[in-house]
Formats: sequence, C-alpha cells, structure tokens
Amino acid sequence: MASLLIRDSTTELTSFPCLKLRDDLEDLSVPNDNSVPQNRRFFPRSSVKRLCTEGWISSALHCCCLKCREHRQTAQRPPNSPYYYAAIIGENKSSRCDSGRVGILFALCVCSECPSLIYSFIDKGITDDYFENHMSQFTASNIRQKYWSSIHPRYSERFHWNKYRFATPFLKKILFDEYPSEIILPFLKESRLGKQNKHGEIEDEGSYGKVFAFEILDEYFAIPVGHEFCALHQVQLMTIS
Repeated sequence: MASLLIRDSTTELTSFPCLKLRDDLEDLSVPNDNSVPQNRRFFPRSSVKRLCTEGWISSALHCCCLKCREHRQTAQRPPNSPYYYAAIIGENKSSRCDSGRVGILFALCVCSECPSLIYSFIDKGITDDYFENHMSQFTASNIRQKYWSSIHPRYSERFHWNKYRFATPFLKKILFDEYPSEIILPFLKESRLGKQNKHGEIEDEGSYGKVFAFEILDEYFAIPVGHEFCALHQVQLMTIS
C-alpha cells in the first residue's frame, strides 16, 4: 500500500527559517494585485530597510537548514561577525565599505535563498549604491566568476532575475526618460485609457499607442515640481507600440 506524506507548512517554515524570511519579504512586494505576476512586483526600499533589523539579519545568517549550513561552510565566514552585521545595517565605515549599507543587497540574497552570498559582496566592498548604479554587472555568470565561484548556478540565476525587484528607480527627470523592459517602475493601480468598444474592450485613441493611468509610490516620486503640483500622483504613461 502506498503511503501518503502530508507536509505541515508551519513545521516546514519553523525548520527552515530562511523560507519564512523570504516569505516576510514577499509580503512587502507591491503592487498587491493578483493580476500582476510575482516577478513584476517590486520591494519598496523603505519597507526593506525597516525589515532588516538585527534580529531578522541574525535569523537569516544563522538559518539551520541543510542548504544554509552548507553555504556557510563553503563561504567560511563566521555568521556572528560584528563586521558583517554593521555593513548590512549601515554602520560599517571601513575603507572596504565606506558608503555603508548593504541592506538591499542582503534582502536580495535572502529572496534568492542564499543569504551567505552577502559575505562575498561585503568583502569586495560592494554596497547598495554600487549595486544600483552598476546593476548590469550582476549577471549570473559574473556572480560566479567575480564573487563566489562555488555558488550553485541555481542561486546565481535567482539573484540575477530577482535583482530587478530590488532596483526600482526614482523618477527624477521631468520631460522624458527611457528604461529597459526588465526594469520595474514604481507604478501602482495601472489602468489602460481609451474608448470602450461594443465588446467592452479598451481601444487606443489617436496614433500614440497605448496610454495608461497609474499612481506613483510616494518615496520614488522625486521630480522637482512647483507646490501647486505636489499632490500630483496620477499621471499618464504613453508607450509607442
């Protein structure tokens, strides 16, 4: 007679703290809309920084699951080192990490199920600022070649594809800006604009392609405008198709 194994999700998360921490992160992702695929939801910087408390960091670095224990053994770094804690929470002012914080990078490592990868970034002086300004360098192959040669390709690939969710740009230019298709912009409540046909479908008006209305998450709205426009959160996005 075949036996049936029933997995208790609560027990699983308790046994594998890194999975619980990853779920903590996913709870922060926006837009909180089932119509938006998970890989197109982003993590607001302010929410990630609030999550990265000393206790949360410690839980990730000391995860007792077999995978994390193997990663720590391979990395050969002490998980309780004050140096790494200080770098993650932004208190490290050493010459190797003089711009401080690597909290966003650490959250990205946790999301990619490889918290120990952060040791290699810190040792090479990589910070959140550097990552955000040189994101194209952090490909799966470069991570294995430059930062951790023994990392399994599975985790470097996850890091590569998850990185866009942690690098949403601030909107600073007034007139025009262009972004690669992989970049996730800080837009919420997107809705297509146009006229409705007899089938209830939205059709484009004019010859300018698809037009959308959306809201911009406040912390990413950095366009210098006059006071009379400070409350402007809903604008139109025009894309040529």
